[in-house]
Amino acid sequence: MADRPNKGPPPKKDDRRAANTTVHLEDKGKWNSQKNSTTVHPPAMELSPAERKFLLQLAREIATGGALASYCSYVGVGEQVCEALRYSRRIDPNLIMELFHYRERATALREALRASSTASPSAAMLGEELREVDNA
Repeated sequence: MADRPNKGPPPKKDDRRAANTTVHLEDKGKWNSQKNSTTVHPPAMELSPAERKFLLQLAREIATGGALASYCSYVGVGEQVCEALRYSRRIDPNLIMELFHYRERATALREALRASSTASPSAAMLGEELREVDNA
């Protein structure tokens, strides 16, 4: 085999991949460009001591053992915020938004449960009161 001289490039193999696969292989740069990137990393926020104290107070309400922990569907947000504030002066704004979201939902659930548990006359009691009025 080594005795035979090379007569140009080897024959092209039949590529049986799907048509869109070859398009992806040919246009790699177009798919990986910055313009097509959807990942957005917001800049971390620098917090003042008063803001840190306020966020830490809100996070502790939602964290495990907090006043709103039993009403919150995900207490991990409070713990994440506490940890982020403990180790850095900067915090991801998305984490703050999650904190406010879960705190708002937990507060709304607590208020809804309080409103439903207040002493309100039941339908049976109302029916008896109406009968007494009719009989009088």
